[in-house]
Amino acid sequence: MVDTSKPLLRSFIHKHSTSEVRSPSENLWIKLKYKRLSDFCYQCGRLGHDKSSCKFPPACVEDDSGYGPDLKTATIRELRIASLSKGEGNS
Repeated sequence: MVDTSKPLLRSFIHKHSTSEVRSPSENLWIKLKYKRLSDFCYQCGRLGHDKSSCKFPPACVEDDSGYGPDLKTATIRELRIASLSKGEGNS
């Protein structure tokens, strides 16, 4: 479940369980993308408003928040257009 009062996660480290014999360098960095984000603030990373109506004080937000359009996945239509422009999918 997602707590919508907090910023969305952008990424996290997946650590291997202790039962697996692996070095810490084998941990995985997972970058997240989200589908159907609406009313998403690129300033604070929260749902329910956009950057122009963000009520969180700038002191609570980093200068480079890391939230941006790259947090969204491409739509099927966008993927199809990109595929066609590369010449893929021509049958």
